[in-house]
Amino acid sequence: MNKITLFGVVQGVGMRPFVYTLAQKLELVGFVRNTQAALEIILPAHKTESFLNALKKELPPLALIKKIIISPYDKVLHFNGFRILESKNHPLNLLSQIPKDLGVCKDCLHEIRDKNSPYFHYAFNSCAKCGARYSLLNALPYDRENSALKPFKLCEFCASIYQDPTNKRFHIQGISCKKCGIALNYKRFKNDDALLECAKDIQK
Repeated sequence: MNKITLFGVVQGVGMRPFVYTLAQKLELVGFVRNTQAALEIILPAHKTESFLNALKKELPPLALIKKIIISPYDKVLHFNGFRILESKNHPLNLLSQIPKDLGVCKDCLHEIRDKNSPYFHYAFNSCAKCGARYSLLNALPYDRENSALKPFKLCEFCASIYQDPTNKRFHIQGISCKKCGIALNYKRFKNDDALLECAKDIQK
């Protein structure tokens, strides 16, 4: 087995679900997970070259690989198939890059405008191609528990699509809907009322 470590913009851009789907196509055994600084992939050594060639050709548009390290992996895997594992923390590496916030994509915008969509008029709709990243992140690795969405538990619907490899929101950390996500409210203020309210929040 080999361990492939990818550095660059490889978290928060749909890399784990992409690697999982690619590994399924190639019928690989192993796993992928975030580390605090990179993306770690374990797979059969003799499949390394073909996997990397396919990965580079089909890389998600928002991902950017700056460095690849390949090393032997001697631990025994106690499962068959390919999996996405929980993230592993390592000392922070300067090669890691925090993903930027992304404007809403056409598909998500269509859902926001669709009265029959669970995301109808939901301001924080997002997917692998769009949505907040940097502004939500509290720490690396890029997982929901390390973001501002930690208090917002996924509803049954969002949890189901999070687990669905065929869905565009498969294993995307920042997903939510009107049932389980952030509530957007507004108040009317006059003159300096808005500044006074901000000052009160800062004092807290």
